[in-house]
Amino acid sequence: MNHFSSLNPTSYMAVVTQYASNNAYYKVNGRPFLSTFNGHNLNFGQANPNAGWKSIFKNAGLNPFFVPDFDNLPGYPSNFFSTFPDVDGAFSWEAAWPYTSASTPQVSSAVDSQMISQAHAAGKIYMMPWSPFQYKHMTSGDYWYRPGDLNFIDRLGQIMSLQPDYVELITWNDAGEGHYVGNYWNEAVATSTDIKSYADGYDHTGWLAFLPQAISALKGGVKEFGKISTTKVVGSIWYRPLLTTGTCTVAKPSGNGLARDLVNYAFVLPAGSSGWTIRVLNNGAQVGGSPFAASVGLNAKAVGGLSAGSVSVQRTAVEEITIINCTLIGEIPDAFGALKNLTMLRLRGNSLTGSLPSSLNLLHGLEFLDVTNNQLSGDFPALPNLFALNSLCIAQNCFTGPVPTVFGDPRKLIYFYAEDNLFSVLPASIGQLTNLEELYISGNAFSWELPSEIWNLANLKFLLMSGCNLFGSLAGVAALRNLKGLDVSKNQFSGEFPTREILNLENLEELHLVGNQFSGGEILDMSERNQKIKMCVDRDFQIAHVIREGFHKCLKKHGVTPYTGDISDSEGYESDSDSDSESEPESE
Repeated sequence: MNHFSSLNPTSYMAVVTQYASNNAYYKVNGRPFLSTFNGHNLNFGQANPNAGWKSIFKNAGLNPFFVPDFDNLPGYPSNFFSTFPDVDGAFSWEAAWPYTSASTPQVSSAVDSQMISQAHAAGKIYMMPWSPFQYKHMTSGDYWYRPGDLNFIDRLGQIMSLQPDYVELITWNDAGEGHYVGNYWNEAVATSTDIKSYADGYDHTGWLAFLPQAISALKGGVKEFGKISTTKVVGSIWYRPLLTTGTCTVAKPSGNGLARDLVNYAFVLPAGSSGWTIRVLNNGAQVGGSPFAASVGLNAKAVGGLSAGSVSVQRTAVEEITIINCTLIGEIPDAFGALKNLTMLRLRGNSLTGSLPSSLNLLHGLEFLDVTNNQLSGDFPALPNLFALNSLCIAQNCFTGPVPTVFGDPRKLIYFYAEDNLFSVLPASIGQLTNLEELYISGNAFSWELPSEIWNLANLKFLLMSGCNLFGSLAGVAALRNLKGLDVSKNQFSGEFPTREILNLENLEELHLVGNQFSGGEILDMSERNQKIKMCVDRDFQIAHVIREGFHKCLKKHGVTPYTGDISDSEGYESDSDSDSESEPESE
């Protein structure tokens, strides 16, 4: 409820009465909460203001929980409750900002601290004000500046420290005083072109993303910035659009000497955040020195050096780690699990030992994991929280147990390289990785029947499973309609060769069959294809089942004696490891 000396506050009683019965109206023990701005000197025909305010409530049939702002009372705050013994509490509106007569832009909580003590001693409550800044500049001569900078954050710290009974977030647009919290009510400034010139067109909602976290902390009794919680990064930046060297067409407002050319920011980082830095840019160049380290909870700072031009604040975190061929030794540290923003971890070509730490399961945003060519061992851990993983490179280690298939979203995985390990089981769950395009599992001693679920991987382009001691049949391979390369060499596949299915693989470019026990099946004739494919087979199988035209020589070393006719040739081959590694995805 606002008070102006030219108006009669009794006329507002009808408004209060109208809305006080609504369920949405805040009440204390059934009494509607009511505050004011000013009015300490109004008697309303009674002997004193205390009796006067009681009378207008009684006449209106109201019994409000009354917490007025009477901080213009001479002698305030020491004499407030002795002057107004019948109020339920006090509100010090002016304490929200540095006073215009102050010599420093630092807001003080001295009045608040004193009022809390007095209120509690009298069995009353205290409501503490909270606001970013206050500004008013009109040709009438009614103008002042009570600086913002870190006022909103400093004030939050004071509130957290003092723990008042109530907090009022001042959102009033009172005759054009800037607040920049919440809605901009055009009605309040409609008659003033002066006010419109500094209120229209500016964002009054920039603080709204930050406020829920701060309010939740206040309601929860949190007393430290580091314990303000959030589920995502939120924050705001703010600065005055006019430098201190600027000129105005009217006189400078009182308090203008406290103005500074600063960029201010406040960000809340969620639990587990690490490796974050914050950079302030002015005209694209960093100001304020080195980037500022950020930690869990609220991070706020005022940065000097502002000049005319663009302003931005960047927050960055460790997102990629690449340490390749650096002779690293020892185990992979659990500390990697704290880098919650990590999307890429590349440690290939070192001498790392031990098991893969389960703390990597905390890296929910990890997309690319490469530990190829180390000495890692043990069962590969389940990674059910890695919902973004699309590339897994674990080749040339000593991992044991089943080939891993437990990921946050198995359908996200596209590239999977696990060759040359000690895996002993190829589980049926491999069929859940339905978006795989490349699967390399050569050089593992499975001694295992090939699970039919592998044919569920319809997006596969390359399936390399050479030298795995796998047995069974290749029946069903036609389901891999996108297949370009198939290597089943050096296994124990037997039975009738699925000739028709192979012929239906229209994208096939390489087929490695040598070192198996196929028998029977139709003649494999690819002579009418537009493009020849590379192929290697055992001699007896070729003679009986393959028409030579339509094939190129295989240049790949398989560790067995190939047939050296027109199809298979041992000259000019590449090693398995070299050939495979070249096919792995580039991350740069």
